[in-house]
Amino acid sequence: MKKMVMNKKLDLDNLSLDERILMEQVNDDIKQDFHRLMEAIHCRAGNSAFWGVNNLLSRNNYVSDLFYDLCCLELSRRLVEKGRAKTVIVRSSRQKKVLEQYFRRHRLRADIRSREGLVAFLKRAGKPVYDFLRNIQWTFVYLMQRDRSRMRKIPRDRKLILIDTFFSAYIFKSGEFKDRYYTGLIDFLTPEEQARVYFMPNVISWRRVDRMIRMGEAARENFIYPFDFLKFRDYLFAIFAPFIIKRIFLDDFRFRGMCIGPILKSDFKTNIALRSSFRGLLLYRFFKRLKKENIKLHMVVDWFENQVVDRGFNKGKNEFFPETPSIGYQGLIAAYKWNFYVQPIEPEAGSGCLPRKVAVIGEGLVSIAKKYYPGLDVIAVPGFRFAGIRKTGIKKTETFNTREPTVLVALPIWESDSLDIVGLLVQVLDLLSGRQVKVLVKPHPDLDFDMVRSGIPNWPEQFKVIEGDFADTIQRADLLISSGSTVCMESIAYGVPVIVVGSRTGVTKNVIPETISKKIWDLCYTEDDIRSALNRLCLNLKPEDAAAFSRLARQVRDDFFKPATRKGVEAMLMLDKI
Repeated sequence: MKKMVMNKKLDLDNLSLDERILMEQVNDDIKQDFHRLMEAIHCRAGNSAFWGVNNLLSRNNYVSDLFYDLCCLELSRRLVEKGRAKTVIVRSSRQKKVLEQYFRRHRLRADIRSREGLVAFLKRAGKPVYDFLRNIQWTFVYLMQRDRSRMRKIPRDRKLILIDTFFSAYIFKSGEFKDRYYTGLIDFLTPEEQARVYFMPNVISWRRVDRMIRMGEAARENFIYPFDFLKFRDYLFAIFAPFIIKRIFLDDFRFRGMCIGPILKSDFKTNIALRSSFRGLLLYRFFKRLKKENIKLHMVVDWFENQVVDRGFNKGKNEFFPETPSIGYQGLIAAYKWNFYVQPIEPEAGSGCLPRKVAVIGEGLVSIAKKYYPGLDVIAVPGFRFAGIRKTGIKKTETFNTREPTVLVALPIWESDSLDIVGLLVQVLDLLSGRQVKVLVKPHPDLDFDMVRSGIPNWPEQFKVIEGDFADTIQRADLLISSGSTVCMESIAYGVPVIVVGSRTGVTKNVIPETISKKIWDLCYTEDDIRSALNRLCLNLKPEDAAAFSRLARQVRDDFFKPATRKGVEAMLMLDKI
């Protein structure tokens, strides 16, 4: 085994390859202790709606630095204790304070330096004020859209099926509403059943909200808007939550021997007025208003990623409609190693913030969803967003082109990961050019691609930027290169091999479960890694390996993409119980 060579200086913002690999191990090693910490905070905080949507308990690495801070602390502790680091450059003053205290107590010598300057400190300190003011702005946006007559049209004479969805600019890109979350669901319903189904949009784009509503009203789907029901005091309830929430003592919490009070308090204060928490509280109050308006519910479906907004949604449903069945629909496949917040833990159920059941889109995902909470009720239901996979055949062995192959590069929504992918490909440009490889670059719709392109000084002419539907594009490809996106799993389902590019800045976001054979995919961190993978999976592809791709594609379709059928929809929405 290759011996890892460590620097005497550990820079947590600029990890070496060996340090990144160690960070990946730390990510796995501390999760059990992290969830014990979450349980302890839950016990002290109680089960109020305010704590249900509080970011400190979110476990969400996109809006909270808590888990990654703890990973950094643990990595630093390990390397200093083993004598592999004498200087540690930390990411913030809070990390510096924790490490200095720990090393002083254990008589370890290390020079701890903080990278956080005055600008970063002021930005962090001012974030709660900014978020608070933004929530006030959103309050006026919602109040301006309130329509009491539209609310009165919602039927009271029958039980409704309420389905959580989203309104964003991308949904209306074509000039009309196009459902990207439950594609084709209503096609399986009778007219009588359709009359019961009401989609509840989370409006996540504040520009031209009125235009989105008009286009929504023109669609065949029925919509119910929370802001039609909410009263002004509901907005006050959500806006002033940062001042109302019960404060708990955080200074005495320890994590692996380290006193982490400064980390916990910083995360709590910085994100106290987070917009997703604000939205979660509004959805909590929305169910209260539905109850007061005598709206009857047969079933509630949450688009469930277990974010704090979902917890407010489910807390409201469980408190005001306790007898109504509900499911949390996970119509996606996540990068679970990093996005483990989508996998519930028992304290979240105890606080009333989870749906009655979690619904995943394939039997292969059931055990993954239950990883941290074995008692969770999980079922497999249709994967509506991926219904097109079943309509398209698997790539045939003889259609792979090894002479002039086409490589599709699907850039994810995150700019840093997209830069990692393109940067690594630039390093092997000689190999791509020498084999006349056609490189098609397809950015995620919400990616700031101009920023990515500006980060590559000499954008290769060989890299052709394209748009269009992924399902159409992947048919022309012999290989997919991406990271952190469900397209990796879609590609395998089409029989096209995948290279996942490992992160150079943190933990890799890989959506491919470990149960899938690496005959059809590979994880690459370095130039040597990607050269080897390109040769094995594409340039020097053997016919027997290409034949194996087809077998694996069929297995992935069966295990991870349940087809949309009338029977599946009936079971999901409990239509036989109406």
